[in-house]
Amino acid sequence: MRAVLTAKEAIREMRDGGYGFHELWQNLPAWIDGLQVDGLPNPKTAE
Repeated sequence: MRAVLTAKEAIREMRDGGYGFHELWQNLPAWIDGLQVDGLPNPKTAE
């Protein structure tokens, strides 16, 4: 499993990964999608 996710993968993980995403945070996907980063840490590979 990769240690880094793309923004699209991170958004999908946040919404569908079993973390109980609440629509109160509906602005986060657009904010994450707009980030200019090489990748985001993958929570499934964190120690």
